[in-house]
Amino acid sequence: MGRLHSLLDELGIAKQTLSIYSADNGGSLQWGILGGTNGNLRCGKGTTWEGGVRVPAVVRWPGFVRPGTVLTSLTSSLDWFVTFAAISGYTLDRGVVYDGWDLSGLLFTHEGQTADAGRRDRFFYHTSNSPMAPGLVAVRYGAWKLHFYTQGSHCVDTFPDAACYAPPLDVRSRGGLLYNVERDVPEVLPLSNTSYEYRQWAPVLWRMAADYAASVATAESQIAKGSSPERFPCCSQCSPMPTCCQCP
Repeated sequence: MGRLHSLLDELGIAKQTLSIYSADNGGSLQWGILGGTNGNLRCGKGTTWEGGVRVPAVVRWPGFVRPGTVLTSLTSSLDWFVTFAAISGYTLDRGVVYDGWDLSGLLFTHEGQTADAGRRDRFFYHTSNSPMAPGLVAVRYGAWKLHFYTQGSHCVDTFPDAACYAPPLDVRSRGGLLYNVERDVPEVLPLSNTSYEYRQWAPVLWRMAADYAASVATAESQIAKGSSPERFPCCSQCSPMPTCCQCP
């Protein structure tokens, strides 16, 4: 990233360039230290425990993003599309509810200004094989995260924490697993169903999940449409594609 930023400075276009470094999942336990370390976050890639979904993000835009700023607010990669639309003046489709939230108030806060508090306060976690619609497995609201369905990753078959490779487990009949992921970062102490905090917050998250599920319209799967051999990358023109394609 340093080399890239140095080049932008050298070309004189740094102030016209918003650069973002991030990742699509937490470190892979399958590869050990080569897969990255998730610190005290639980599990890793392929799970919806925090070690599988929390990722680093570094943003640079001289003159707009204040250097050295550290954000601890809840954000998502889903937010970039809406944020890009906001800063570029692109008009989003009316009547469509987007998964992303505008990060402008957080990113472009200058000295003396207060970041907009009306940013993302919730997140919905999905997998492709959840028994809940629409693939919902957990929901987070502020510091609170409620798991309805847990599953280890196919990327690892042995680890000191069995939850990281455990088979699917439906915990809805137990009222779900509620964690305060700011206080209990490793997600190891689910709150008792009889505790005051559980009785206060679990119903809120259950209701949010139900409202969210009711608001999602199921669309045609784009992956199920398959792919066209004509669109496979190849080093030369040949037929039939893609079996004829041989690249050095």
